Amino acid sequence: MAVKPAGSSNNELFKWAKRTAALVGAPPAAGSVTNAMLADMASPRVKARGTAGTGPPEDIAIGNGITLDATSLRTAQQMSITVDGSGLKLSGDATSPGNSQYYGTNSGGTKGFFALPAGGGLTLITSVAAGAGTTVTVTGLGGYKMFFVVMRGVSHNSGVAQAFRVELSGNAGSTWGTPLSPNGGTGFAAAVLVSGWFMISRIDQTNNQLAAVSTMAGLTSEDTSSRGPIDALRFSFAAGNFDAGNFDIYGLK
Repeated sequence: MAVKPAGSSNNELFKWAKRTAALVGAPPAAGSVTNAMLADMASPRVKARGTAGTGPPEDIAIGNGITLDATSLRTAQQMSITVDGSGLKLSGDATSPGNSQYYGTNSGGTKGFFALPAGGGLTLITSVAAGAGTTVTVTGLGGYKMFFVVMRGVSHNSGVAQAFRVELSGNAGSTWGTPLSPNGGTGFAAAVLVSGWFMISRIDQTNNQLAAVSTMAGLTSEDTSSRGPIDALRFSFAAGNFDAGNFDIYGLK
């Protein structure tokens, strides 16, 4: 309410009130305030109110996981996380990927859900009788990273003890690596029926070295003359022929 100045008339008061209203201005009409009329804001900020209770708007900073660009406020995206109208999701996501699926990339680098690769357990590849020759050769073993060889009642006909040996090949038996002795070179007498098992693995992926690891004596024999994957095995004794027994070859992919 305007207060009449001392000694002024009502007419002078009216003129004073009119001039004051012109200088101050009337309150803006609803919907007439534009963004340009608001106070300047730092970037990136949004206009909201974070303080509890009713009060004037505040400039609120953008928190972690949120990004503000020239057109919208959205969830920040990185790595394999994307977003669409339904919300956050994995790149290449699927509503129902199904059982026994893993999230990752395929051979082409595409992200998504894919069936678990085959394997995960030992597979009996083949069983071979020792026969009566000086060697037992097993081919067609490509695609396996590790072999478990089970010997069942294997023997030889030499008159003296002979070391059992294994040779590895990466070219289907065209050439063979250095003979390995899974039990450290200890000879087996002809009357002994050898039963047990040992493991053959490709232990150095960088240099493609092949190694046979024996569980019979806890020893390791390394074949550095053969390079690449193993796809054939050859068994023998240092002398004499096989005369009994079987070899069961298990593989792990």
